Amino acid sequence: MADVAGLIAKAQEAKKRRNWPYAVQLLQQAILADPDSPEARREMRDVQRQRTLDGQKPSKLKATALKGKVFYYEKRKDWEACDNECERCLDLSPDDIEVLITSGRALAERGLFRAAAAQFEHALTLDPRHVKALKQFGFALMKEKDFRRADEMIQRAAKLAPSDHEIFDAGKRISAELSLQAGWDSNKGAVELLRDVEKTRELVKQAADVLDVQRIGDNIKALENSLTGDPGDVKALRRLIELCEAAGDAAKAQEYVERLIKWEPENFDLTVKQGDIKVRQYEAYLAQIDQNLRSDPESAEWREKRKEARTKILKFKIREWERRAEHYPNDSKIRFDLGCMFMEGKLWDRAVKELQAARREPRFQIDAETRLGEVFFQQGRHSMALKQFEKVRELIGAGALDVRTKDVVYWMVRCHQALGTYQQGYDLAETIFLEDAEYRDIADLLSTLDKLRKGEKPGAPGGDDLDNLRVD
Repeated sequence: MADVAGLIAKAQEAKKRRNWPYAVQLLQQAILADPDSPEARREMRDVQRQRTLDGQKPSKLKATALKGKVFYYEKRKDWEACDNECERCLDLSPDDIEVLITSGRALAERGLFRAAAAQFEHALTLDPRHVKALKQFGFALMKEKDFRRADEMIQRAAKLAPSDHEIFDAGKRISAELSLQAGWDSNKGAVELLRDVEKTRELVKQAADVLDVQRIGDNIKALENSLTGDPGDVKALRRLIELCEAAGDAAKAQEYVERLIKWEPENFDLTVKQGDIKVRQYEAYLAQIDQNLRSDPESAEWREKRKEARTKILKFKIREWERRAEHYPNDSKIRFDLGCMFMEGKLWDRAVKELQAARREPRFQIDAETRLGEVFFQQGRHSMALKQFEKVRELIGAGALDVRTKDVVYWMVRCHQALGTYQQGYDLAETIFLEDAEYRDIADLLSTLDKLRKGEKPGAPGGDDLDNLRVD
């Protein structure tokens, strides 16, 4: 740790001399030496901010591209890569709250809770009322056993988002921990009991009042009884919806959502909740069909029922998400999901409209641009599709041939095959094959393109034929 402290001290000296590149380099070394150092992270954010104020403007285009990679790795739960991309992105845009919070989450997922807390703390200096930052900061402090500061953050978050159940449950756990700590101070005879880890966990669980399966029914009955005296108790109705969902009773949850809508007809979030519950009911029905089909895979009846159920679900989801997109036209996730639904239903032109709307937000840009290329390909617009995939590859940037890049290059190969530019397609297919010979049907595709570029007629794909094997 002495080395880390020395590196930070040198970086502070470089900062005083406005030698920003050297300060950043030193702090990068400090973070590499101790990824969980909150001091190194805080100093890095300060250097980056001062550098920006000093007139060194970052490239917005590059920052946007990096941000897309941040959310890609977050989605894949590749936390180390996500952390690396966050640092690169923050180097260009140090006050990006969204990236700061994602960085903190990535660090927390890696067990680096002190460093994570530093990121959330910096995000709160930019926006003290940011609920997600408060909540995640509280969670990180809980992991560090700093329950008094955690309590402060969670209480602040609870005032801003009183219906957030994660915040509610965290508050109860913190209260339990603080009660136990008070027990340590007041009753020294409890030390032996608290050394028993399993017993301590049980005490915390009881004090936190965590709901379990056996108690859900009792809570539902109690709340239902309370509604007889006050049918317009909105808080009770909300809690009943949560409990019924936890119990797996979607029909009952739906009933209480409908009752709540009568009291809050302007609350569109309730309409969303109603749609989500209906989707889960459909998906449960489809899961039952799949189970029957696994038991009797040759059944034409179950196959037909599955087809009908999937069609019905997709139609319902499209109508539901169209309503959401109309209400929240700037919500890129809704637009992206709707675009993917249109793709599943082969409604290509409608998919294009939604995906083009979704790509405006950096975290959906690369995925939306990739899907657009797939749509153009399916429409037979192979030249347009190729340009689209080339654009995506440029957005991703140079580097290792990861899953996302392989997918884009694969589609570029398909485009070249369709356009008759076989040599270009072969060269690209070869890059995938050398990295991952089992990726999709790349081996057969490479063989086909090899014959086509030589002017030969490609045969049926089949790989190696053991019947023709000969040993000299």
